[in-house]
Amino acid sequence: MYIPERRLFRSVAIQQHLEHRRQDVLPHLVSPRIVRLIWIILVCVVVAGICIWNLPVPMHLSGFGLIAEDAGQEVVSSSSSDIFVFVQANELFLFKSGQSVQLQGGRTNSSFQGIIVQVKPDLMSYDLVRQRYRLPPDVLSDMTQPLATLIVKPEHVYPLARGTVLIATVSIGSKNILSLF
Repeated sequence: MYIPERRLFRSVAIQQHLEHRRQDVLPHLVSPRIVRLIWIILVCVVVAGICIWNLPVPMHLSGFGLIAEDAGQEVVSSSSSDIFVFVQANELFLFKSGQSVQLQGGRTNSSFQGIIVQVKPDLMSYDLVRQRYRLPPDVLSDMTQPLATLIVKPEHVYPLARGTVLIATVSIGSKNILSLF
């Protein structure tokens, strides 16, 4: 007696099963909502980074200043005397007459404004500056580069002792963060 070979599964079902095996299957670890949320956060971070990268950053240069010595007076009014500001020689081209200077120092560590009235192109060594203006030995004693002199006139009257050492800060413009790298 002939027994026909019976199949357990239909041929269509076997074919569909084999086709599914050939397809790539990605694991379904997170829901599509979370994937969209992650993409939105990533886009926001990139946009914020680009915006911050292009923001202008103010640029400042610092130097140290000294109240000009007047032989007959112990205390001078800062509006009647000049303030010598010493900056590194390689930064001299960044300073111009008329620029505003923020000065800070003295016994009370007061802060006041001044205007650059003259930029002297002649250079001096730190030792020469220290000898000529009788600087204390601890003021920028590690300075090795030549110094240039700016003459600053204070905008208001402040009683400061002659020889007072000040910190001078001059705004020289701004740059984008991108250009700093």
